[in-house]
Amino acid sequence: MKRKVSGVLSTALIILGVIHTVFTPIFYSQFNLDAVWFAGSGIGFIFLGSYNLTRRSDVSRLSALLATICNFLALLWLIAFLYLEGTLQPQGLISLLILGMMVVLTTKEVFYKAS
Repeated sequence: MKRKVSGVLSTALIILGVIHTVFTPIFYSQFNLDAVWFAGSGIGFIFLGSYNLTRRSDVSRLSALLATICNFLALLWLIAFLYLEGTLQPQGLISLLILGMMVVLTTKEVFYKAS
């Protein structure tokens, strides 16, 4: 069950990243630093979701630990961004929920594999 949930959440991260990146030219009419930052955030979600998907085939504790670290850092980055932005829009809440659940799942996996 956890494996299926992890796959769904990882896929959701990838889809969220693709949508984020595709919408860059809609939200930014000029190619500037803000546009690159916005697109880069989407690409980051794509990378994170892809790593979480591929690590499911690796049963090592190291893979789970690296996924936990990556997910936790992404969650911290997102919390900092949402705090600085000052508003919580639906996509921010969805991202927060997905990353929070990924941190919990991968952390449990690290401790499960330790025993």
